[in-house]
Amino acid sequence: MSPSVDKDGNPDNSGTMGMSWFPGFAINVETGERLNMAFGENSWLQQSNGADMIWNPTSEFFGAGGPALPIFGGGHYIYVFGHNDDDPNNDVPAYDEGAFIYDKLSDNNFQPGDPSKRRVFKDAMWVGMPLLSQNGTLLENIVNLNVRVTKPYRSDYAPGWSVSQPENAKSAVIVVSGVNGAGKTTSI
Repeated sequence: MSPSVDKDGNPDNSGTMGMSWFPGFAINVETGERLNMAFGENSWLQQSNGADMIWNPTSEFFGAGGPALPIFGGGHYIYVFGHNDDDPNNDVPAYDEGAFIYDKLSDNNFQPGDPSKRRVFKDAMWVGMPLLSQNGTLLENIVNLNVRVTKPYRSDYAPGWSVSQPENAKSAVIVVSGVNGAGKTTSI
């Protein structure tokens, strides 16, 4: 685990480990609520920006070994977490700059098998692994990603919605927008 960094990738001298910045944010469009996010990188892939604590995927899909050596942009996964319940010990809360996620992932000195991690990942509502476009540069454009899912209608979930809505109505879940320096997130 590496020391936390600021939005420019410099050590932030906070004494924390694994915190960094993601250049964007996520909104639950059903509720208007800002959502907690995290990103990960594959520290084994140092040559592909995989160990610098900065969200900076590359355009590499495979390494020189072809499909036998998957690079997938340095493994810069993005995780978006829903606020699904209000148990302060078990549920990712409303947006808190990743504090709950950091606390649970750092339990027991960041041990990978610690059951506290399940309390975080059970609330992951979207995971993606974007790649930089070939010959592109990071943050050259603003990117809006609208993720929509089909899910059963829940009665009395959102005030004002008709109870006659179809069983599998399309429902908007999140919008992720790339904007430089938008918020602190946990790097996992």
